[in-house]
Amino acid sequence: MFDPQAPRQLGAEFTTAIFHRIGVDRYSIGESTLGPVYLGWSARGVSAVRLAGSAEAEAMFTRWYEERMGRRIVRAIETDAIARAAQAKLRDPSADDVPLDLEAATPFERAVLANVAQIPAGYARPYELLARELDESCAAESVAAVLAHNAVPLLVPCHRVIPEDRCCSAEYVFGAPAQQQLLATEGLDPAAVERVIQRGYRYIESDGWFCLPTCGDIASRLDEPGYVGLRSLAEARARGLRACESCRPVAA
Repeated sequence: MFDPQAPRQLGAEFTTAIFHRIGVDRYSIGESTLGPVYLGWSARGVSAVRLAGSAEAEAMFTRWYEERMGRRIVRAIETDAIARAAQAKLRDPSADDVPLDLEAATPFERAVLANVAQIPAGYARPYELLARELDESCAAESVAAVLAHNAVPLLVPCHRVIPEDRCCSAEYVFGAPAQQQLLATEGLDPAAVERVIQRGYRYIESDGWFCLPTCGDIASRLDEPGYVGLRSLAEARARGLRACESCRPVAA
């Protein structure tokens, strides 16, 4: 029999709606390839991912969040469907994508992040190519600046974007060693890519195609039969090669 005096069990989604109504976001700690991370979210989606640490680091995270997003954030007692999906994605990047709350981002920042989200695991693309795909007049430095302040790294894989002259960058939001670790976990060989770049090659020819050195494991195959280093796009064109459809070495 229904007892109107009995306490009611309220679901996690109801709690999310209440927090959204009062303008407060929540965060929890999840596991990722890089270790524990703070995961911030709202009713719209995930709004922040940052490396977790000490109590002081946690306080710094909440201050950063409130300054960056313009909203309060408190530690969650329970998680909802958004947070659980994000935690699954952080543990396994091949899991389904999760909704993101990019309300604090500008239209340009959203465009950059949307482009980056299309780069599959096992590949990386230079800032310059992303910039040209967004706008012929866009500077690579503008793309790099957006990604250096990406609020949702790992979920939007900005570690898959690199400078043209090296494989990993100190500009990556978690630092070059973390970027190297992530790329290696996904199947790239950062050391092999660096060797190719240092030899002055921008592309690698294979079976009538030309690829970026960050196309799967191709960098480690250079000098094997059928793999040839190329110094320029003009050289690739002169040899009648087709652009790889996976790594997209030419701006679309």
